Amino acid sequence: MEFIEKFKPFLDSLAQCILAKNWYGALIIAVTLPDICVSVDGTQENEKQKLIQFGERRGSESKLAYIKWFDEYLDTLSKFKFINGSNAYALRCAVLHQGDSDIQNQRAADLRLGYKEVQFVLSDGSQKQEIIFQNQVLELDPSIELNQEEKVLYVEVSSFCRDIYQGASIWLERQMYYESQRIEKILEYL
Repeated sequence: MEFIEKFKPFLDSLAQCILAKNWYGALIIAVTLPDICVSVDGTQENEKQKLIQFGERRGSESKLAYIKWFDEYLDTLSKFKFINGSNAYALRCAVLHQGDSDIQNQRAADLRLGYKEVQFVLSDGSQKQEIIFQNQVLELDPSIELNQEEKVLYVEVSSFCRDIYQGASIWLERQMYYESQRIEKILEYL
């Protein structure tokens, strides 16, 4: 269960950032967690083997594993039906490598969903309120809104980070269950 000791501090840090309303820290950890999960559970290695088997370009196994993880663990949880695994990976790249949320120049981006940029907004969780974002005051639902004219998806940052926290928690529970099943089988043969 060594992976628990490796993974749990990241999950705990995300929770601490959310509680402290440290949204930059929370966002960076949130978009990184799927990478850590797929590295720990072997999904990235499985994707690498598939690429080798089919003679496809290596180096994209991390992207494929991330997309698969996001679609599996966030699809049913997330209120953000506009964000699929491809756009989540594009967002991860934009946030971590450029420090922004413009996904239009990311190869992984699925622009058919109607937006080229994700803008994170803040709220206190009430149903309808003013949200301050980039020195503008917007009045919108605090979880998500798609502005089709500007091709911008507005996402409430705390909901996004909480959904990823929940998805990663479910992933961790499954990993612990699989590990306990593996140990039980080993003990049966002793």
